[in-house]
Amino acid sequence: MAHEKILVVDDEANIRLLCSEILTRHEYLPTCVDSPHMALRAVEEENFDLLMTDISMPEMDGLQLLQSVREFQQDLPAIIITGHGRLDQAIHSLHLGAQAFIVKPFTQQELLQAIQETLEKNRLTKENLRLKLLMPLFEISQNLLLEVNPAALFEQIVNVASKETKSDQAILILKTMGAILLR
Repeated sequence: MAHEKILVVDDEANIRLLCSEILTRHEYLPTCVDSPHMALRAVEEENFDLLMTDISMPEMDGLQLLQSVREFQQDLPAIIITGHGRLDQAIHSLHLGAQAFIVKPFTQQELLQAIQETLEKNRLTKENLRLKLLMPLFEISQNLLLEVNPAALFEQIVNVASKETKSDQAILILKTMGAILLR
């Protein structure tokens, strides 16, 4: 889809420049910073569609950055970039919610493929969640349209509200009819 805002965090200027050029050429909107602290400031001020971070940086590594970013944008997809493709780092980054792991030196195609796959997976996850949230609304609207008995209709509304909010009790107050229904 492009035009996604991507935060690139790497202490190596040539990696930031390379990522910026590739991303801009493919119509992404990169913001490149050289430290995790600048990245945290950027995430506080702006919403991003993707975080790409190097693991090895002074002061704070990319995995610590990812943990800190989760406080601001819990569902921000992330790609970890590293010069040392260690399995333990890859596993730890996946546990922290990173969707991809790129080893330096990487090609333009490897970078773009990781970005496209990560963004697509994130889009599908959000769409799936949205559809799951809409299902109860669709189901209740179908049931409500078929119900002609007001008391049964009110009972259905209370039952669905209680179920969907996972509450022990629900109350329906109808001001126009003066009715109160408890569950």
